[in-house]
Amino acid sequence: MFRYLSLPFLCDATFTWFLLSWLVTRNALFMLVCKSTYIDLPRLLPFAWDPAQGYYLTRGVQLGFSALLASLQCLQVIWFGMICRVAWRVISGQGAEDTRSDEEE
Repeated sequence: MFRYLSLPFLCDATFTWFLLSWLVTRNALFMLVCKSTYIDLPRLLPFAWDPAQGYYLTRGVQLGFSALLASLQCLQVIWFGMICRVAWRVISGQGAEDTRSDEEE
């Protein structure tokens, strides 16, 4: 939005904030969530399959959930690489360009 309003300083500042917040929340803090799901979950909740009592956690459920979170982390690392590539282009003077989609004709 700031780019289209011809406010390059605000555009760069918000992109920098986005890059830093992505690094902290998606790459650092999310790893704590993954660790907690794999390591802390068995200490906090019992492994029991008893739908009448509201217990649905088994070792397979925990491993499946941890695997899905790990897959999401892999995607986030790929996306962070794309964000860093845009940041490098801006720093090197090539300009920001969206590489996710084909060019429109």
